[in-house]
Amino acid sequence: ATACSFAPYDIENVHSIGYDVVCNRSKVAAYRAPGAPVGAFPVECVLDEIAEAIGMDPLELRLKNAAREGTKAAHGPDYPVMGYAETLEAALAHPHHKAPLGKHQGRGVASGFWFNAAGESSAQVNITEDGNVAVTTGHPDIGGSRASIANITAELLGIDYKRVSVMIGDTASIGFSNLTGGSRVLFSSGIAVTESTEKVITSLRERAAKIWEIDAEAVIWEDGAARPAGDNAGKFEPLSLKELAAKANAMGGPIGAGAQLTTTGAASGFATHICDVEVDVDLGIVRVLRYTCFQDVGRAVHPAYVEGQMQGGMAQGVGWALNEEYVYDKDGKVDNPGFLDYRMPVCSDLPMLDAVMIEIPNPLHPQGVRGVGEAPLVPALGAIRNAVYDALGIRFNSLPMSPPKVLDARSGGVIRPLYRSIRWPARLARRAFWSHPWPNKSRPNARGHGHVGGNIYGLRDDQRDAGVAEYRRPGGRRRPGQTPGATGGPGFARRPDGASGAVLPGPGADPRDPQGAGRAFRQAACQRRRRRHQLETA
Repeated sequence: ATACSFAPYDIENVHSIGYDVVCNRSKVAAYRAPGAPVGAFPVECVLDEIAEAIGMDPLELRLKNAAREGTKAAHGPDYPVMGYAETLEAALAHPHHKAPLGKHQGRGVASGFWFNAAGESSAQVNITEDGNVAVTTGHPDIGGSRASIANITAELLGIDYKRVSVMIGDTASIGFSNLTGGSRVLFSSGIAVTESTEKVITSLRERAAKIWEIDAEAVIWEDGAARPAGDNAGKFEPLSLKELAAKANAMGGPIGAGAQLTTTGAASGFATHICDVEVDVDLGIVRVLRYTCFQDVGRAVHPAYVEGQMQGGMAQGVGWALNEEYVYDKDGKVDNPGFLDYRMPVCSDLPMLDAVMIEIPNPLHPQGVRGVGEAPLVPALGAIRNAVYDALGIRFNSLPMSPPKVLDARSGGVIRPLYRSIRWPARLARRAFWSHPWPNKSRPNARGHGHVGGNIYGLRDDQRDAGVAEYRRPGGRRRPGQTPGATGGPGFARRPDGASGAVLPGPGADPRDPQGAGRAFRQAACQRRRRRHQLETA
């Protein structure tokens, strides 16, 4: 967090200190650029405030102070070739930057950085007897690495990618490969596969030279076949990969090669986000209307998967910024331990996530690869927070900006206590579903009040059928000061069976008509439940 927070900027004097705090909360693990979004969030929020104070476009402010090639980073090294400034220039020129906004809508921007990693990787490339290619690496595919490895191998051999199959080996079938993460998989395994494939090509050239009885140096590999390097080498018909594979047994045996490397030269990743939101000021719901990510992706070996990585980072950022959080009860236990109660974004929560790929190849990689998996999450929190401020004029310094927090901020702290008692959000959704008086639907009441139709107000089956709603405090107690059989004052009526309890008539209902009162009350209750359901499950 301390290294990543100031990394996108050229700051002459910077001193960043971080503290590890034991919070005795749930176990944590890596979650896309671990630590970086937390460090970038306050810096990007403060930059937004500075831009507003001096009357400057927030993107222009970032561009004016952007780190470039040769800049000494806050965490120590000098930056090699990198494209952070290019992401800002692309954002400034994009139509999204100047698109009009409506009422209660806002736009926010932010930038982010991730180191990217290198390390140990192993690969094996084998040519089958029918001229196809089998590649084995030691990295599970968590982001499209197999398709990208197939592209790299096919391009080096000059064949169609459909002839390349990529398999994931285990420790019994492939050399050591370090962790699958850190935006290092394609960078490291790509180098190992490139070296292995080049060894295979050397073997193919040597076999073609034997067939032609010329020196191996006089043979080149081009467009998927061995060819004489020039007229001086002789006039021979090209030998394709399939032809050489068919003669493998007679020319030295199976064709294959492997590589085990400790790779270096990983280049940093930078991204800039523009986000538009709309805030429902009555319900406190923040909806993302438009989202664009501009990222230096190095060379996009498989553009569709690169775009998917960028979209995945944006989607995770939306969840983190607006809804996802652990809820703890008074004893410190997690109150929403499953995905039913842990509010993650789904398709209906997201707009089309636009990805703008800016290709600044990494000169230290044979294909120009630069890790792309983690940088797209880093700016998201700040961009969404700044957009909410632009829409509401309220700055949120903690996340998520969920509906209760938004309403709380707008009302000065009056709303939030209401939601602490209703187990936001999914428990209310389940109650709202069961509270409707479905025909022939009843279940045991957890408090032992006989059977109820799932009604959160304690309405029993016999009362429901009679059209009577009884208001009960938790545990079935009567309202304070109400005596058995009493009318309870204006607006209350005795239950038809003469037992204690209060009938709550709706507005305009006749208190002497229990059935009419029950209908009116149920209609009002359903309206309240629908509104709470919308508020808490948004």
